[in-house]
Amino acid sequence: MGGMSDDCRSRRGDLAAYALDRLDADERTRLLAHVDGCAECRGALDELRSTARALPFASLENLDANDVPPIDLAERIARTVRDERQRGHRNRARRVAGIAAGIAAALVLGVGLIRMARDGNAAQALQPFAVAPNGATATFALAPNDQGTQIVLRQQGLDPTRVYWLWLADEAGKRYNAGTFRGTDREQTITLQSALPLEETVRVWCTDADTKVVLDSWVTR
Repeated sequence: MGGMSDDCRSRRGDLAAYALDRLDADERTRLLAHVDGCAECRGALDELRSTARALPFASLENLDANDVPPIDLAERIARTVRDERQRGHRNRARRVAGIAAGIAAALVLGVGLIRMARDGNAAQALQPFAVAPNGATATFALAPNDQGTQIVLRQQGLDPTRVYWLWLADEAGKRYNAGTFRGTDREQTITLQSALPLEETVRVWCTDADTKVVLDSWVTR
């Protein structure tokens, strides 16, 4: 894509958003009007779509045990945003940052779940919390390991000034602490650990410092 013009370069964020189905109808129309007459952008869009389509088919056999998102991924994203801002494309830079952050979070979650499935027999499917505060979203996945149960938690919209406790419970209602985390306005994926074995886990929930339940769900099998 070395011959891409400044106009085409400014559309990179839109191309990525389109490939991930993140553009609204007006933006899609404007982008497609450009893409129809631009071979460079059509080629870039085809590559992005191919990558997006391939993501759900990641193979456990092809994942190296040490595969993790690059340690400098956050800096790469920040550098891209700075470069875009220096070119004056502030709106595009914000979109690139949002998309890149979403991809980074997806990579972290995907690698975590794949490792859980490989190292702990089989991970539970990603499950939304049945109870969550207005404006907040949260999901979790569970997998067995030698220490009990590993939890991958993805959440967004919980108060960033507050600390939350994650709990697991068995059928008798006995609860087991799985660690603490802070809320965030941005999507966050974290891995926690509980001593309760997965086969005995029936409930997952979070409380705040006032012991109020903020996230809650029964575990589906």
